[in-house]
Amino acid sequence: MKALLILILATTAAFAQTVHYKSDFKNTIDHWIGWNDDPQVNIKLEPTTEDGKPVLQLTGPGGWITPILTLEKPVKCTPKTMIKFKIWATDQIVCDVNILNVEEQAYYAIYFDVPAKTWVSVSRYLAKAPYKFQGKPDIPNDGLLGDHIGSFQIAVKGTKALVADVELLEADDEPEFPPEPQSVIQARKQREEERKLVQELLDKAPILDYPCLRRNGFFTYSVVSRVDANRTKSTQFGEDLEDSLLRDLVDMKRHYINSYYDFCTGTEGWELRLKQSEQTGVLLIETMFSHVYFPEASQKDLDIFHKAKTSPALLAWYGRDEPAGSQLKPYLINKAWVSENDPIHPYTSAFHLGHVRDLLGKAMEVMIPDIYSLRPNTPKNQADIILQHAAITANVRESTAKKRVWFMTQTFSNRHQSKPGQAHFSSRYPTPLEMRLDLYACIAGGASGISFFIYNDHVPFLGGYRGEKFDYTLVDPWGNGNEVYDEIADFGKKIVPIMPSIMDALPNRDLAVECDSTNFLITQFKGEMGYVIYVVNKSLESDKAATLKFEIPADHALYNLVELAKVQDPKNVKVNLGPGYGLVFAVATQQNFNTIKNETNQRIQLDQEQLARIRQDELKKAGFNNAPTKEWLDAEMHLEKVKQTFGDLYQLLVLPDNIVKIDGGKDFEELNNTVQDLSKSYFKARKQHANGTIPTKKSLDDLIVKINQLKDDYANKFP
Repeated sequence: MKALLILILATTAAFAQTVHYKSDFKNTIDHWIGWNDDPQVNIKLEPTTEDGKPVLQLTGPGGWITPILTLEKPVKCTPKTMIKFKIWATDQIVCDVNILNVEEQAYYAIYFDVPAKTWVSVSRYLAKAPYKFQGKPDIPNDGLLGDHIGSFQIAVKGTKALVADVELLEADDEPEFPPEPQSVIQARKQREEERKLVQELLDKAPILDYPCLRRNGFFTYSVVSRVDANRTKSTQFGEDLEDSLLRDLVDMKRHYINSYYDFCTGTEGWELRLKQSEQTGVLLIETMFSHVYFPEASQKDLDIFHKAKTSPALLAWYGRDEPAGSQLKPYLINKAWVSENDPIHPYTSAFHLGHVRDLLGKAMEVMIPDIYSLRPNTPKNQADIILQHAAITANVRESTAKKRVWFMTQTFSNRHQSKPGQAHFSSRYPTPLEMRLDLYACIAGGASGISFFIYNDHVPFLGGYRGEKFDYTLVDPWGNGNEVYDEIADFGKKIVPIMPSIMDALPNRDLAVECDSTNFLITQFKGEMGYVIYVVNKSLESDKAATLKFEIPADHALYNLVELAKVQDPKNVKVNLGPGYGLVFAVATQQNFNTIKNETNQRIQLDQEQLARIRQDELKKAGFNNAPTKEWLDAEMHLEKVKQTFGDLYQLLVLPDNIVKIDGGKDFEELNNTVQDLSKSYFKARKQHANGTIPTKKSLDDLIVKINQLKDDYANKFP
């Protein structure tokens, strides 16, 4: 009997299927997000299957409805990897499942027909999925087999879609795979026409060698700043606009941010932006012509362009934001015009569509992929999700003409609210650990710059300016930062000064580097100064230790670039890195290391001098030629406490359940007015202090008491 039982168990195990994912919507609905042409997609459960199990329901205003699942851990695709699900939609159309190939950062598609208002069962082997117009041009789009699946999207059309019984598994029986629909063939033809267009325009606009992109040029460490939010807050809070902009730039500088984008503000205030950028040393990536077609530009715009391009504070020009395929021709014509009229400052944009990055890559000196990976249901501190940014950076870099990538990453939470009390949250704020790993992963992938979207926004509950709102950003409306901003500053202080000296290095595998641990991401590059090796702790859970062994060429030595010091024993290098941290090593000649060291120290010294000069300007404005008085310094610290008290209030207000009620809710109108009144008092006191008039301790203490009382009054409105 015992032998028979063992035989039964063995037989069962032999035929058991490996299930990578199986939907349990009742407990895991938060793992799914919905995408639509309009972001207002609502997700909930509906018990409609024959067995009464809850299914995923998505509703929207019409058009595409796409439930999306990002796997907690990528799954390797084998010949037997299959996806199965049931689908129901209001419209009849050819639909598809888009599967992300992690290694290629390309999508592969499975096509299927959906009759209107009819349940359809779909089961497909993924190894046969055809390539779908995205990914790195010089990597053969050879299918998913052997690569890893990072996510999948089920795209249908209508005002409502239902999804049931989703499984990703290793199956046994192979179903028939249908041919590509005519719509797919036509789309492929359109992509080829777009590629021909890019090549024709590229022939008329040769790639330029911009000074800022050369070795020892400029490693952009940038934020996107909403100057229109400063303008609005100047009315709401009574802070002078010029003071507000300068305060933000000084704050950026003190967090080791070296450049910023003025987010699509137009020409208004352009002279002030450049003046203050020059004053603080925070260079400007100017967006004022992002919606101008230069061949038809007004004389006023042309005059401004030619004046602005002479400013030492200008770093680059920003074209149309996130251009789509239909906008490629005017985009490239604009780029050609700027290249001809300003050979010093590159022209680029954020590109969110993979196929557009592919098409434009060989026409761009530098490209900005904006990759926002964190959704409300994304597990926190999931390293695999962040590490994908290294692969994306590497892919985009290799498809870009001058091998330069300014990776733009996520520093926001995103909410869409069409009316009070209703909201759809589409993104969440990163954790400090996620941000740390993101930074080191990006440079390990070959980034020559990193940008953060977004630095600030309108006061979300005092505006109602648009349906899309960013509640959490790098700073709150009063200028308080957070732990994510602290991580960015730490990286900016320690790592960014090194990067321009090694920015020319290209991917390389010539140098033998051994590691006795699989816990580290290790990448290698080679440039004019020698070899560069990045070592990053892939874990966001714990410290990781390892021993590294480097094979060093003759006349070379191993150097730790973070410490700017020689490593004595390159065959026995002990590393112990905290979660998400990284190191940068160089294998170089003594002369080349000295060059890197001197250049890095010069950049550090320049930063220190600029910060010291900013402080001297502040003291001079307050009337101090030498040291400030103790009373003035005490008041400065007291004003900081007031600011932090506003920050504590804000953390209560932007809790998701609270902000939905506050934003536009009539019950909060009086409290919101009080926020503005107290803020006006605070910024008035700041201005007085900046000009040398010291606010009394009692007035600032009273302000702190009133803010805390306001916090209690808000809290009493919540259950």
